[in-house]
Amino acid sequence: MKFSLAVIISCMAVPTVHAIPATKVSIAPAATTSSVPPAQAFALVINDLETLGGLFTKIVSDASSIPRSGIQAIDATHADAEAIHLFFEDANTNLNELPPGSLVSSQTEEILELYSGLVNGILSYLNSVAQNADFFKTLSGTSTITTDLLNSAASCEQFESALITASSTNIQVTSQIIQTFRPVDEARQSALDALSEL
Repeated sequence: MKFSLAVIISCMAVPTVHAIPATKVSIAPAATTSSVPPAQAFALVINDLETLGGLFTKIVSDASSIPRSGIQAIDATHADAEAIHLFFEDANTNLNELPPGSLVSSQTEEILELYSGLVNGILSYLNSVAQNADFFKTLSGTSTITTDLLNSAASCEQFESALITASSTNIQVTSQIIQTFRPVDEARQSALDALSEL
């Protein structure tokens, strides 16, 4: 992701080809307000990251079933991606509530540990997209998934940037944050490249 956070999500307004099924994920992040106390904002970020684990398990399952289930799997994958995006946006909002440098090292470590726990699921999802790129084209789902990946890139970049701002200015902490996000950024770009080659 990088969870490419500074990129504007609307940079590519490609129309969605498939309708979202009525069984779309019904959970949503808790609404936040401005001027949230730092301790509460941190707790909300943790809650969002903990919830994302189950969502990534689902998107991996749906994306890997595309060769068998076709359009239904593409629609389910898209719905999963939208739900994930909402939680990352909520986490970004809460991170931005934190004053610069307000996270102590143990808090930054906790966030990175939770994110690192998501990485295997994220990579499995992105690898499934790359491996099934030909199915997306055949089923007219390329633009939908490409937009999902670009939205993910924007959210991830913002998440990384906000985490760096809220954390210590120590260069080692900044480097650790950047290195944590790098494998996801590279895998996402590979998936985008595979889709664009079609």
